[in-house]
Amino acid sequence: MYNEASLGFSKKMMESGTDTMTKMYEQNADYLTNCAGLAQTAQEKMTGISSMSGLMELQRDYSKGLWEATKSAYQENMKLMKESYETSSSLMKEAYASLKDYAPDFPPAEPKAKKPKEKAAA
Repeated sequence: MYNEASLGFSKKMMESGTDTMTKMYEQNADYLTNCAGLAQTAQEKMTGISSMSGLMELQRDYSKGLWEATKSAYQENMKLMKESYETSSSLMKEAYASLKDYAPDFPPAEPKAKKPKEKAAA
């Protein structure tokens, strides 16, 4: 019975971790694809720039796109991490509740008698 509960807990934890890592991989792959697309677009537009102000505008737009993509990826990663923490926490509570039934009942410990203090000879 204990082994079944332990194996079930381990399986749930592994599945939860695998699911989270898969979601994070997919989300970060999308982020990298988005960043590469922004760089490619900026590079294509660069050939048509003929002034310093045009270059600065391109740089501003590119930086803004990168910032938005990075902020979005960070927020999504934090959301996934929070969900993973909540799931793991719930599984740990569930495991503790189910496994504490297997813990032996120990009798309450009897208080130890205190030794009387010896007075130092004067």
